[in-house]
This record gives sequence, structure tokens and C-alpha cells, in this order.
Amino acid sequence: NFYKIAEDKLKKIPDEIEHAEFHYKICKAYYQIDQHFFSLNHAEKALNSFKSNEQYISRQIHCEMMLALNKLDLLRYKEANDHHKNILKRAQEIGDSFTESIAHLNIGIGYEKQNDLDKAESHLLKAIDVPEHRESMNTIRTYYMLSKVCFKSGKTDKALVWYKKAWNLAEENNEDEYRAKLMIIDALYNNSHINNIHHAMKYLEKKRLWTDIAELSREAGNHLKNKGNITQAVKYYEHALVAKDEITKMTEALE
Repeated sequence: NFYKIAEDKLKKIPDEIEHAEFHYKICKAYYQIDQHFFSLNHAEKALNSFKSNEQYISRQIHCEMMLALNKLDLLRYKEANDHHKNILKRAQEIGDSFTESIAHLNIGIGYEKQNDLDKAESHLLKAIDVPEHRESMNTIRTYYMLSKVCFKSGKTDKALVWYKKAWNLAEENNEDEYRAKLMIIDALYNNSHINNIHHAMKYLEKKRLWTDIAELSREAGNHLKNKGNITQAVKYYEHALVAKDEITKMTEALE
């Protein structure tokens, strides 16, 4: 709603870069509530404006990152991968190793979604190999994803190493969100008590992290179904649907 007020005021400002910044910011906001087509529209507008000035190469790369992330969530994997390849190329050209690492992280997440676990692990390792990445708060997400990927591919010893790194970092930084997510993958893949999923989900609900809840609930449902635990699987599939409804309610509140 504040962005809508800003948009009205922006009409009085002729500076194209200010308009580009607005579209970039709002594309990120729409992405956070799963409004991917709105997000894509604003990302493309921002990118076109930033392209008018070569001073803003970094911003152009960030806009393309938003295009890639939206297409990843829309399961348009090839298009997302093409964007990420271009991001890697351009980031290398300007010596932006941190952005390279974020691209590798996102490519790894994409491959994990497609269950191509070896490629996912390879790109996640490339991300964590960058010193700037290890010094940022993205580290915890990369450790978490490495733990998850290794658990899913049966590399339990490796998974536990990454799990411990992620957990310790979550403890150091009081990252309750990642503690909850780690509890879920521990319950699913490391045979800790299934009730831990319920407690972790309750925390994520409290923080209204509905996108994460929908994804993790669906994953829990799939995993439990494969293990033959149909009753629990149905429970988490239903939980995923409730989370999707909450995302819809958030969107309607903006109308």
C-alpha cells in the first residue's frame, strides 16, 4: 500500500533511474508474496530502465536475478538457468564474486527442486567456496540447502556435517526461522521424532512464513507418502493447502 502511494508521487519525478529503483523494489515485494507475474512485470521494467545507463550494470544484474528467481518458482527451469548463466558471465566480467556466489546458490536450489541432487550439491559448494559468501548471512541458507541435498541423496555423514554448521550458525545469530527449518529436515531425513515437524511448523506459522510452510509441508507430505505413512502425508498436504490459502488472503488484502 505504501508502494502505491509512492507510485503516485513518482509521477512527478522525471528521473528514469528513480522509476527503475521503484520497479526493482516493488518486484522484490511481489516476489515475497508469490505474485510472480506482477514481480516479473516490474523486474522487466526496472531492467529496461537500468539498461539506459551503463553505470548501473550491477543493478541490471540484480534485476535479472529477480527474473531468474520468479521463473524458478514458476518451474520454468530452463529460462531461469539461462538467466543465471548470464548473471554468472556478467558478474565475472565486473569482478563481483559475491553475486556469482548467489547465482550458484540459486542454481543449486533450482536443481534441488528438480531432484538433480549432484548438480545441486556442486553449485552450492561453489557458492560456499566464495569468501564473501561465507561472511554474509546467506551462509546459513547455503549450509541448510547442502544438508538437505545430502540427506536426500543418501550422503548422511556429509549431511550431518552441513547440518551442524547450519545449526551452530543459527544458534550464534538467533535465527529461529532456520532452527525451525533444520528441525523439519532432521525429522524427515535423520529419523528424529516426527512431532518436531509439527512444533517447527507452528513457529513458521507464528511468523506468517506461508511460502516456506507451503513448500516444506508439500515436501513432508511427499517424503512421508514414499515411506508409506499415508495418514501423516495427507495431514501435511492439507497443511500446504492452508498455507496457499493464506498467501491468497495476503494478496487480496492488497486489492
